[in-house]
Amino acid sequence: MTWAALLALALWLTTVVVVKTLLRRRWSETAFVALDWRRWTPQDWVASLLAGLALVSLVGAAVLAAIGSQLGPQLRPPWPWIIPAGVLIASAITVMVWSQLTMGASWRIGVDRGETTGLVTVGPFHWVRNPIYSAMVVTAIGLAVLVPAVSTFVGTLAMIAFVEWQVRVVEEPYLVHGHGRDYVLWSLKTGRFVPHVGCAHDHPAI
Repeated sequence: MTWAALLALALWLTTVVVVKTLLRRRWSETAFVALDWRRWTPQDWVASLLAGLALVSLVGAAVLAAIGSQLGPQLRPPWPWIIPAGVLIASAITVMVWSQLTMGASWRIGVDRGETTGLVTVGPFHWVRNPIYSAMVVTAIGLAVLVPAVSTFVGTLAMIAFVEWQVRVVEEPYLVHGHGRDYVLWSLKTGRFVPHVGCAHDHPAI
């Protein structure tokens, strides 16, 4: 199996996860807040632009590379790099599925500032407050290793910028407002993106 076949498999698995996630949710204004641009604030627009840049750069470059139209043989990663990249992507997909299943009815695409969902602190959320976003960044890094092109590096940087903006500027103020003390106490002992890093006592503004 060539590196391109591994890349195509990773993309296929990622697509399956996204599609199954969307299909298992009933189409409603509540579950798909981010799709209603009429509710967006300036902060939401910035997050959406960053997310769009990341997705277009990563997916576009990966698809072109998989069909052999972007990378020359000299730019293909050596086999020792393909294995850890595949492990990163597979692990990230596993964390995404686990996190979304753990959230259950509290899962949302976007933030509805007029709604307060349940605060989920079990499963992967016992160690990290934003495991899905962490997994998205890990997936982007894995794709950048598999496809060492300018567009994938740009996409990875855009993904990191999106995640930082979405969490710090959009979601954390919403969660503090909606859950108050419960969220603050949880954030005191739980890292933002990785365990023990970015706890609330490191960031007095939370």
